[in-house]
Amino acid sequence: MTKDDLTWSPRALQLPAQRSLSASNLWVSSPIPTTGETPKDYTQPPAKLVLSPKTPPPRSGTYEINRYVLFCICCVLTVLCSGGLILGFGPFYTTLVQEKQWHELCNATSTTVCPKQEIRLQYTYSTSFLLLSAANAIFGLSIDIIGPRVSALLGLVLAMLGNILVSIGDSTVANGLGIILGYGLVGMGGMGLFLSSFQVINLFEAQGLPCSIMSSIFNISAYVYMLLKIPGVARQSFFESYAILVAICFCVCFLCFPAKNIHKPNKTIRVPGFNCYIPRPRKPTILLEGLKKTLSYGDLWHFAFFFGWLSLIMSFTAGAIPSIITKTAGQNFAKADIYINYFFPLISNSTYLFAPLIGYCIDTIGFRGVFAGCLLFTQLFLLTLFIPVLEVQLLGFLFMSIAQSTLYSLQFAYIMICYPSRLYGTLQAFITSASFLMCSLNYGINTIAQTYLDGDYTYVLIFLTIPTIVLYCFQRCVREMIEEEECHLVVEDEAISPYPFLASNHIFRLAIMATPKPSLAPLLKKLIPTCFVIGAGMEVFMVKTGFYEIVAKNEAEIRAVKRAEREEYLRRKQEKQVENQA
Repeated sequence: MTKDDLTWSPRALQLPAQRSLSASNLWVSSPIPTTGETPKDYTQPPAKLVLSPKTPPPRSGTYEINRYVLFCICCVLTVLCSGGLILGFGPFYTTLVQEKQWHELCNATSTTVCPKQEIRLQYTYSTSFLLLSAANAIFGLSIDIIGPRVSALLGLVLAMLGNILVSIGDSTVANGLGIILGYGLVGMGGMGLFLSSFQVINLFEAQGLPCSIMSSIFNISAYVYMLLKIPGVARQSFFESYAILVAICFCVCFLCFPAKNIHKPNKTIRVPGFNCYIPRPRKPTILLEGLKKTLSYGDLWHFAFFFGWLSLIMSFTAGAIPSIITKTAGQNFAKADIYINYFFPLISNSTYLFAPLIGYCIDTIGFRGVFAGCLLFTQLFLLTLFIPVLEVQLLGFLFMSIAQSTLYSLQFAYIMICYPSRLYGTLQAFITSASFLMCSLNYGINTIAQTYLDGDYTYVLIFLTIPTIVLYCFQRCVREMIEEEECHLVVEDEAISPYPFLASNHIFRLAIMATPKPSLAPLLKKLIPTCFVIGAGMEVFMVKTGFYEIVAKNEAEIRAVKRAEREEYLRRKQEKQVENQA
């Protein structure tokens, strides 16, 4: 027996039956986990099991795509469908005002936006930004559990529904719930696509620049709603047409997106294409365990507050700026319209101009300098809002754009570079959950400003500025790179789904196939007992032959090796620390 005969890996345990196409045309991946590093050698081969070391052939319908082509496709989809669409609130705001949405809440003689109407208008943006933060948490977890392709497709379905609701919504129906909820779903669904697109960045060795480009393109989406100001374009027809466009993007995403998370650089990647492949989900308990260990270091709490508070500032000011501009312009309504509809969305969302520079700064001067710069430009932006001069506030829009570009670049680059890649979605979920909680303050702040402060935002801006000054004292909490011991935090475990031999899996496949076809119900009734019998027979066969015991033993050996490697690494590190202290 040669050494090659004694060498095996977890991938080799994947039987042809486990790689076959199911009756429902759904591909399911192997239930046997893979590890970050394949054990080099084992002295005992698996008993009673003859395995082929050959790599399985590609599934039908799949193909390889170049990383640059895939990155460009993701950028185009992000521009058209990302959650950044809601950032173009200025033109949407004036469109609602011109349609007199919620104007029925004002006095009959009122010709301008009254406080009650302004509260509802700002609720539209506050709700959408809140759902945007919730989507970060939801889709961040879903990417780690079910993969980027399925997450992106689910997000685009929500975006289609949101566009339809905005097109048919009216303030006289359910107090404008269709407009508010629909606008929020546009952002929420688009965020699912956006976060899934970020997986492509892992294909590149140097991630700072592509990460900044992708995050800045998010804001280019805000320019789309400027099309609402084209003469003759109605809100209903615009959003109906956009729902169709999102459906087309759904098809492109289905054909081009990778099904599984990407963990290492590569020039090409194989994507499912026309294949209805669904990856086997990962256990959330593994991800939460990794999150707990990461939180024990403490610095992630700092970043959660940093990102959450600056997100609150950006969400509140973006919703309040149309009102601030209107008050600053006074009776010059034409000038106010130009600032709200064109200058504000164009300048405040020009983050793509600064993204390459920020990516360069991340790669050269490090994260601490970028964190400090983000705080500085946020403070300069807030300072300009205290000055009731439109030209000064125009400069503030530029500061806002730089601050946003820095913040969103940090949101993704900091997590991707300084923390374990397998926890990317889970950590994003934690960070954006903090943002969700803090952005919830928008409802109270808007109500207080309009009801008790007569629309004066001075005290609110002071309240928002103070924590940004305090954050300078916590610069030492900012990382520059991933801690070495965190590379060993996440150990793969078995998948959620049962083994393909179980009868329940066969019934599940048949149910999927028969659900859209009621005519197959009689056939399904006949096949279910057969599936039970076949599944039970196969299960008995596997138990009798000892297959499950062999798999469990092999998996236990792999985990034991990884655990021993990690303990040895920590032991050597501790010895080195003792030597340095001595």
